[in-house]
Amino acid sequence: MFNLSELKIQKNKRKGIWFYGLAGSGKTFASKIFKKKVKNYFIIDGHNIRKLISYDLGYTEADRIIQLKRVLGLVNLSIENKTFPIATTVTMNNEIYNRCLKMDVEVVEIMRPFEQISQIRPIYKNDSNVVGKDIELTSINNLKIFNNGTSTFEDEIEKLF
Repeated sequence: MFNLSELKIQKNKRKGIWFYGLAGSGKTFASKIFKKKVKNYFIIDGHNIRKLISYDLGYTEADRIIQLKRVLGLVNLSIENKTFPIATTVTMNNEIYNRCLKMDVEVVEIMRPFEQISQIRPIYKNDSNVVGKDIELTSINNLKIFNNGTSTFEDEIEKLF
């Protein structure tokens, strides 16, 4: 976990941001807040990437690793093209996290109580190979923001600027 002074140092050199967390945790909402504060951004939503690029993949752990690598490639292309990537995915692993650090992309886990998200997302009742239900989310020592479903979450995202 990072403290606030470390975060201020990171803000100055940050070339992108990557939000990850369970479906329904607030990643897309966080991205919408963040894009209002950043010039020349490029949204890389893992759900859209899965529909448009990774349609050949399933939802196994191996396929999820391939998906992470594809999103990382798009993050890299975004930086090379002088845009600020705002990426979102359900999962993260240590290899991709470490590559993000080398690229000056901040990785932030959005956390929300499973009881809340399982009520609003039918995926947790109806589907299999679901992160948080069937697949455990990898524990990484990075910045974590808790989404309690109130304006406090928005305030926490604002602090990232």
